[in-house]
Amino acid sequence: MTPSALIRASGLATIVGGIFFALFPILHPDHTAAGYTSWIWVPAHMMPNVGAILVLFGLTGLLVRQLERAGLFGVAAFVIAFIGTASFVMGAMIEAFIIPYMGLQSPEIVDGPPPPGVGEAFLIITSLFALGYLLLGIATYRAGVLPRSVGTLLIVGAVADTVLTKLGAISMDLDFLWVLGPVLLGAGLAWLGYALWNGTPRRIGSRQIVVRPAHSELATNAR
Repeated sequence: MTPSALIRASGLATIVGGIFFALFPILHPDHTAAGYTSWIWVPAHMMPNVGAILVLFGLTGLLVRQLERAGLFGVAAFVIAFIGTASFVMGAMIEAFIIPYMGLQSPEIVDGPPPPGVGEAFLIITSLFALGYLLLGIATYRAGVLPRSVGTLLIVGAVADTVLTKLGAISMDLDFLWVLGPVLLGAGLAWLGYALWNGTPRRIGSRQIVVRPAHSELATNAR
């Protein structure tokens, strides 16, 4: 398999991962006993988990695709986004399997404040996740290898996933806002995946060798 084929394959993985991110808040059940025991709880929460794993392949493909143009800034953005996404997988697993068990067995623990260190740990994870995609969007926009709309949508999605989610958690009247963040970020990731899949040439390299027919070379020498 050629490098360009691997990049295009990473694009397909990122398309699916972005769609899973966008569907998660739409299918997410309530944090109630009925929600914890509903059939949709585990499938809905596995969507961002599987989506994040698929996106890791896309991040690698993006790094290779724009490495020369993105430079050291692009590498740093990739590292932060990669660590944030990998850490996100752990948080998604806790949400999918541990939270419903705790909610059914000890609801007062789920409703109360988190144990010391847990809140700080999740704050670091979410901050790395958002910062990584913000920087990655900037690096992609600056590199100009992929359409700059990819970088713009990643920036918008990273900011929305942070700000709108926080606003939705503050007030019940703004609860609908938390849905928009993951949807916008998922759309940005899906668009990134499409750009990697559709916009990657069959052959990648700083030097493209053009083979001309022998008769054209003879005609050139004759001149």
